[in-house]
Amino acid sequence: MDSEMASSTFSLNHIFSWLNDVMARLSPWRARRTAILQQWAMELEETNTRLASEVAERKRVEKELRQAEAKYRSIFENAVEGIFQTTTDGRYLSVNPALARIYGYETPEDLRASLTNIGGQLYVTPARRTEFTRLLQEQNTVSGFESQVYRRDGR
Repeated sequence: MDSEMASSTFSLNHIFSWLNDVMARLSPWRARRTAILQQWAMELEETNTRLASEVAERKRVEKELRQAEAKYRSIFENAVEGIFQTTTDGRYLSVNPALARIYGYETPEDLRASLTNIGGQLYVTPARRTEFTRLLQEQNTVSGFESQVYRRDGR
């Protein structure tokens, strides 16, 4: 039995020695891998911090944009002068309530639904619409342009 134990102890010592040798050889590899993983973790943390900052900035800009849009919408809706946007082919894209009232319509929606060919339906002299669009294309802005238009009731 003693020889069996001695043989068993020898085998265990041999196995432990071999494991220590393997672990010693793996230690530098493990250290390199650990260093690489730590570097990746730092880079991920920096990226997360940068992304969090970008998200916060985007939220701030979106909030300011919503506020500016609300301000523009309020000016557009409450102006006493007619404000509008049209397509080049003569349809209204947007109309404020003042323009609808000036033209004799109940709502901007009524005006947009009724007037689908601005040059032919609205202008007393249809060539004025052509002149207006030409000036806009040439100068990117039109100022002081006056023209006679028909109201809803034909006046």
